[in-house]
Amino acid sequence: MNLLDMKSANDRPNSAPEQIENSSNDDRAQYLHSVSTAIVKELWHHLDLDHLQFDDNSEPDRYCCGEETEEDVILCGAGRNCSHGELFHYTCVGLDPDDLPNNWFCSDACKNHQDIYPYCTCQQDLGNDEPMIGCSAGSRCTGQEWYHLKCITMTADSLPEGDWFCKAACKKAKRANQRGNQNQQAKPTILLILISNATTAELLLGLV
Repeated sequence: MNLLDMKSANDRPNSAPEQIENSSNDDRAQYLHSVSTAIVKELWHHLDLDHLQFDDNSEPDRYCCGEETEEDVILCGAGRNCSHGELFHYTCVGLDPDDLPNNWFCSDACKNHQDIYPYCTCQQDLGNDEPMIGCSAGSRCTGQEWYHLKCITMTADSLPEGDWFCKAACKKAKRANQRGNQNQQAKPTILLILISNATTAELLLGLV
């Protein structure tokens, strides 16, 4: 009320133009808009968004060049601690597919993390020659994401067809993500159905 120079809710604002009550609808609407804008500015303080950090929930590129091609890749020995993408195409890092090192690091910084191995239950880097299987939940895996076959009593002949999850929670996480994506894709369709139904209703009413 102080903003409008009013002593009570029943008082007429002293800042109101003369004869506003008898003016046109457009003039009254314009005055009402100016009053509501002033109230909102008074109550709703402006936030400086320049200093806020936003997370778009996008996953960083896991490949050296940022492109997921069909070319074979090599895993940096630092694993998740790799600061340059973790997975690298042979051609991007100049490696000969027929002469691959047993344990390769993309940089000296990553080499310093060689004692920190985040994958598998053994948490030991057994080299590139030791076959591994990845949890189909990917970055949403609640376990170690990648596992040596021998550490989970699995062989190359017993690999599952389709998705494989190391934990039931990982399977739920992926399903939840898929449902979220499906819901986002379904919104335009639902909107079109509502519009179509509304149009049909108008046509029916016009025929009555």
